Amino acid sequence: MSRTESGKPTRRTVRGSRASKPGGERVLAGIPVSPGIAIGEVYAASEPKLEAKRGRIRAGGVEAELGRLEVAVQKSRKQLGKLRARLGVLPEDSQHEIAPLIDAYLQMLGPSRLLRHARKRIAEGLVTAETAVLDEVDALAAAMLAVPGARGRDDADAQQRRADEIRETGRRLLRNLAEAAFRNFANV
Repeated sequence: MSRTESGKPTRRTVRGSRASKPGGERVLAGIPVSPGIAIGEVYAASEPKLEAKRGRIRAGGVEAELGRLEVAVQKSRKQLGKLRARLGVLPEDSQHEIAPLIDAYLQMLGPSRLLRHARKRIAEGLVTAETAVLDEVDALAAAMLAVPGARGRDDADAQQRRADEIRETGRRLLRNLAEAAFRNFANV
């Protein structure tokens, strides 16, 4: 991964890309996936912004809301299981990098603080599953970033990555609660 001395991602220049005029140049900022030269079409890989609505429920709606959360958890675990099964088509180095990340996501969707506290927020706070997930993800990410002892850029980067992993797990749950489709790259 190429970074400047300040730790910011390097910039890459793309000449003659579809996104620019023929023979023109477009500068893209980001983190290079691997060193080398690539020739081909460029595709944006961002998900549309998901608007999760916060809300409250009545005491009689707790079981239904816990059920919605459980369905979203099971759907998320199934999606991650499918992704894990498809790792075999990637280069071995990529498999070794991505597999532990998927495992971390799966652990957060198991008997974890994230889900225990989200369920507690629903039952005791009478909030929707979306609100419970949003609030608990925010609390966990903030706690991760507040851990004392980061002794430099590498420790701070590791804390930020862990906070981002928590947020990504929350985004997956929220998309499944909203029944929003994930971007499919099968036809790219």
